[in-house]
Amino acid sequence: SIELAKERGRFPAYEGSSYERGYFPFELDGFRGENIPELGVDWDALRKELAKHGTRNSTNTTIAPTGTISVVAGTSSGIEPLFAVAFRRMVLDGLTLLEVHPLFEKMTREMGIHSEELMEKVAETGTVADLPIPDRLKDLFRTAHDIDPEWHIRAQAEFQRYTDNAVSKTINMRHDATIRDVEKAYLLAYELGCKGITIYRDQSKSQQVIYMGLKKSKKRKEGKQHAGKASRKIELKLERPAVVVDSNYSGGCTHCDL
Repeated sequence: SIELAKERGRFPAYEGSSYERGYFPFELDGFRGENIPELGVDWDALRKELAKHGTRNSTNTTIAPTGTISVVAGTSSGIEPLFAVAFRRMVLDGLTLLEVHPLFEKMTREMGIHSEELMEKVAETGTVADLPIPDRLKDLFRTAHDIDPEWHIRAQAEFQRYTDNAVSKTINMRHDATIRDVEKAYLLAYELGCKGITIYRDQSKSQQVIYMGLKKSKKRKEGKQHAGKASRKIELKLERPAVVVDSNYSGGCTHCDL
């Protein structure tokens, strides 16, 4: 970018920018880039070049969002935690296939606790937090809803500190999150220096690519519709005893996959 600035000039808004005020990438909290001969990086020379010529680009570092594309090579979905350790994928004619995170399956086999029953149990809720398995697995395989929104935001903020562009991440909230919870999330993101924030409240859309396992029923009372008629009780049943995703779900952030 410095070489391009020599040839074509600095980016239009360079004057008054953080670069003009002495900003240098990765130089935060007293950290100064060390010269690394193996990489051919001379940070001191780079600083001088930057101060003299500026940069052609206003942003030089970014983290590409990797929601759907991560499934292509079986990689992780960026800085998102797992949304579900195991789930059932809807394919054709109502058929569902059980999918389990490969590292979780590998570790349970190594520990001698793997079973189809365990995998099915995980798929009921997607999380392993309440299962009778070793704590090491519970610590490693924490899902998006096992983590409070505050810590989603703090993780994003840490990456933002060393990234010029806004960092893409979804702050997953449970379906019972309140307006106040949303307000607190946005304010915290602002206070910590995030350049943007996306929240997704479970079940806030009529259609979403993943549904958390739920198996419950509840009753509510309806008021009188006509004079002289008694109130009616309507029983609402929600039967979905598994985490179910559609055929295009990549295993990462639900918002990025919508």
